[in-house]
Amino acid sequence: MRGQNLRTAALRLTAVLAKELRSRMWGWRSAATITVYLGLLGLLGLGFVWQMQQMSVYGGGYQVATLGLQVFGLLAVFQLLLVIFIVPGLTAGAIAGERERQTLDLLLVTPLSAFSIVLGKLLSSLAYVLVLLLASLPVFSLAFLFGGVSPTMVAKAFLISFSTAVLIGALGLLVSTLIRRVQMATVATYGLAFFLTFGLGIAAVILSISSAVFRNGPPETHWLVYMNPLAAMASAVAQPGFGIPFVSLVFGYPGYGPGPGQGLPLWRFHLAIVAGVSLALVLLTTVLLRPPRRLRRRAG
Repeated sequence: MRGQNLRTAALRLTAVLAKELRSRMWGWRSAATITVYLGLLGLLGLGFVWQMQQMSVYGGGYQVATLGLQVFGLLAVFQLLLVIFIVPGLTAGAIAGERERQTLDLLLVTPLSAFSIVLGKLLSSLAYVLVLLLASLPVFSLAFLFGGVSPTMVAKAFLISFSTAVLIGALGLLVSTLIRRVQMATVATYGLAFFLTFGLGIAAVILSISSAVFRNGPPETHWLVYMNPLAAMASAVAQPGFGIPFVSLVFGYPGYGPGPGQGLPLWRFHLAIVAGVSLALVLLTTVLLRPPRRLRRRAG
């Protein structure tokens, strides 16, 4: 009986996921988004290499040994910013759009549970993000041409980007459930995403410096920095010659320590926090999306 219930739940989730993937991948917009995404990454990487070559021609004196790390660091952070920019548009209208099309009540009275609906919409958005990340692997191979970059660093960078997509996707679904209009939900989700990316990091730096001034000691890692994806990215891939020292300095690595207690890297704490917060957001969205009793009685 329990196995039958699990199979039924899996079939319902698969139905929602298949529907969302068909609607998301259909048409020219999906291909255009992937093309622009890869084009921006490629132009950024090639432009940076060209600039370094010009510096060498005019006596800039850069080291070829660190060029691979610099290109990789720049691409990793830029890809993270692109993910943060793309994901709100994928999830902010997931529930609000059903309301505007007046199909939400019809969806709720089907045998699908609220959890299956929420999880299916989230997984369809994450599948699209995963396609973008996998498609960008050839662009990241540019950094391997110069050496200094390991597959482990690439895996950590992609894991941080994907976990950020999970968090912002779950946040966008919650906002889409609370706000009825797609445009308002999209604006609110973008605002929360940029606050999570930049606001928390700047607030953590200000609070750390203020605390250090009052204590008359060195700055310590503030707990807000563990929610910041840029700090996690800098902690995951920062090495000597890392190409974006501003991010490394401002968002907590290495100047603000590896983490509390046991000296673990900041990015591991970030992943643990993101997993817990994302699960809580999905469960809260499921509770808010549950149909009222009149609809459940009608479906019964």
